[in-house]
Amino acid sequence: MIERLCDRSHKWEGNGLDTLLPCSIVQGLVGHPFICPDMIGGGSWAHNVDPDFKMDEELFVRMAEASALMPMMQFSWAPWRVLSEEALAGVKAASDLHLRMASEILAMVRTAETEGEPILRSLEYNDPHKGYAHIMDEFMLGEDILVAPVLKKGQLEKAIVFPSGRWQDEEGNTYEGNATHTVPTPLGRLAWFRKVK
Repeated sequence: MIERLCDRSHKWEGNGLDTLLPCSIVQGLVGHPFICPDMIGGGSWAHNVDPDFKMDEELFVRMAEASALMPMMQFSWAPWRVLSEEALAGVKAASDLHLRMASEILAMVRTAETEGEPILRSLEYNDPHKGYAHIMDEFMLGEDILVAPVLKKGQLEKAIVFPSGRWQDEEGNTYEGNATHTVPTPLGRLAWFRKVK
């Protein structure tokens, strides 16, 4: 059974993007591995009655990036109707990443069906007793993929905690684990890493 997070607001903090990762991680821990994050852009439609509402394109893109390596992605607005070309390109990059990783994500879904382990995990789940339990702005996709989306407005680099092992990004840059590294996080590119075997 798929469990979707309840509606999030179109904002960065306070029932916004800041709650997406912690709530998704907890869902897996309490026995709902087949999680669906809230709709990209925010599922709460209260803004429809707010005459002062203004779409935050950066937020929309960052929500898409945060959802890109979750089991499912869904949209509250058709991005091509509400975004500039630049922001739309960022959302498309996140969607393309989800599509490229679909077979791996589906394999994790099948494993979760039989083993019951969460698909999205905290760093602490995979690498216990290192003090990672408090980290709620990163997650593991299965055992070998580290995902560190930007959750703060205007953030173009991020201090990322890497668990044990060696980690590589899509461009071939490698990072040693059990350490924190500051990584560029331009809008339109999700920071994610694969464990080097």
